[in-house]
Amino acid sequence: MKRNAILLVVLLLFAAIRVFFGDGLASVNVAATPVPTPARTLNKAQADALLDKLLDSLAQTLEDDESVDFLRDRWTGRKDLVGNTRRQVIELLFDDLRSLLDDQETLKIVWSNWTGEKNLPKAMTEPSKSPTDPKKTSLSPTP
Repeated sequence: MKRNAILLVVLLLFAAIRVFFGDGLASVNVAATPVPTPARTLNKAQADALLDKLLDSLAQTLEDDESVDFLRDRWTGRKDLVGNTRRQVIELLFDDLRSLLDDQETLKIVWSNWTGEKNLPKAMTEPSKSPTDPKKTSLSPTP
């Protein structure tokens, strides 16, 4: 008797599931959750175009053309930009920039211009691991 009661309850549960969920739980689509697409790596032409765009943005932000020219010469010779994603290239160049600039507010403006993010990531607010450059300066953004 007890076995029959349990079997009846199980059958009623399955019937209720079918009524409320259509074809049972199979109608719940778990594949509809978005899957992030991996970032694409840049080829030489794309890396050069991104570098030009970042340097143009930097020239508009900084008051010192000499520093921008110094960075242009320094970054144009880099071989490690190709094969990285856009974000990785930005982080590499920004880390280099942090080794040259002391002003956190200017760095925050540059980061915002380059990425569209308003705040620096926590890792970017720590001192740069790059060796200190003799040209390190405290530049301010153009008004």
